[in-house]
Amino acid sequence: MQFDTTRVSRRRFLRGSLAATASLAAPAIIPARALGAEGKAAANSRLNVAMIGIGRQAYFANLPPFLAHPDTQVVAVCEVDAWRLGQAMDRVKAHYAKETGNDAWQGCSAHRDFREVLAKKDVDAVMISTPDHWHAIMAIEAAKAGKDVSLEKPISMSVQEGRAISDAMKRYDRIFRVDNPHTKPFPFWEWLIAAVRREYPDAIFLAEAFTRPAVLHHLAKLGFSQSYNYFAWRNTSQELSTYVNELMTEPGADYLRPNFWPNTPDILTGYLQSGGRPAFMVRLVLAATLAGSYGIYGPAFELCEDRPREPGSEEYLDSEKYQLRQWDLANPWSLREFIARVNAIRHTSPAFRNHATLRFHPVDNDRLLCYSRSLPDGGETVVVVVNLDPRFKQSGYLELDPEVVRVEPGGMYQAHDLLGGGRYLWQGSRNYVELDPATTPAHIFLLRTKHRTEREFEYFL
Repeated sequence: MQFDTTRVSRRRFLRGSLAATASLAAPAIIPARALGAEGKAAANSRLNVAMIGIGRQAYFANLPPFLAHPDTQVVAVCEVDAWRLGQAMDRVKAHYAKETGNDAWQGCSAHRDFREVLAKKDVDAVMISTPDHWHAIMAIEAAKAGKDVSLEKPISMSVQEGRAISDAMKRYDRIFRVDNPHTKPFPFWEWLIAAVRREYPDAIFLAEAFTRPAVLHHLAKLGFSQSYNYFAWRNTSQELSTYVNELMTEPGADYLRPNFWPNTPDILTGYLQSGGRPAFMVRLVLAATLAGSYGIYGPAFELCEDRPREPGSEEYLDSEKYQLRQWDLANPWSLREFIARVNAIRHTSPAFRNHATLRFHPVDNDRLLCYSRSLPDGGETVVVVVNLDPRFKQSGYLELDPEVVRVEPGGMYQAHDLLGGGRYLWQGSRNYVELDPATTPAHIFLLRTKHRTEREFEYFL
């Protein structure tokens, strides 16, 4: 089969790649160098984007990727608020002045009326980040004007508006994108999940619900098997214990299955940016041992990729969203073996498969977090202690709940560190721990409280 490529311009190809993404603030565009050019694409072949609405979300999340990408250029900004408009224009001009070496660069126009932007012949696509009630009107008018559309969530204020947007995109042959399940009507998900499960009862639904707790819980009730959450931004012992208890105690424990991710393609937290390799180890142990299911965005996580796009940003500097990366998976800096060891512990330890048995225990050092997982039938008990400080050694005394230890007051038992391999003789509920992030910032103890005697050996007579 042969294709007629003469009718597809490079500019249209770039615009077409907008459809390749469903969760990015900016389009996933094939880099210019992949099409035979070096560095930036020529000005007349770059995708010209107009920003409509320039509030906080647009200024901090939507505008920067368009400025940074080698195949896009911001040529217009529209905002009714004069101060916000000025701030955005200053940012755009400063970026391109530095890029071109021309302090007098004037390639971006400012507007207060979105209709002026849609009338510009040099605009290929618009990023609409206005208040919700303007979404349908602006998206439909942009399609009529021949512009492709990237729209902030939610799509519309009603099903009717959403249908009108869909019809306009089809009628005018435009590309359209929006994302995230918590921006769709709840009745839609309730209907969809029920319909899919009638045909595929084992289907798993994962909600990318980085959103308010009420919405997180409602999505879980509708049938999302697992949900993303705010774990990535909970760092202190108080924050972590409070948040995890909120997720995993009644009534949420009956229907909510949180999925903990320390990073994603969109999220490189400040903790990971500043804590070095130990910070990645800490967050991995927390995610893997606090939740029944967890995930990491690798190999960026395995190789401890910690460079943000710019100070204050949670975007990766060399994001795979906008380019192809080659990773050195054999790098000795990699956490590959550490991750495999943690996963092996999860696989062999039944205690990590039961949310209901999670319990936090007090430590006299708030840089240490201690919690236990145990089987409800009185079987295996695992105690996890994590040094939340990725820079300095921390020590302290932990107080285990006697119901968890299940030994006589003052009784002796063994704490076997499944992660580091050490074995420690503990007594009673109060015991000392010391963790150095330079080596291993966590213990995963299997408590062995049963005392063996000579009668258990087969050669005892």
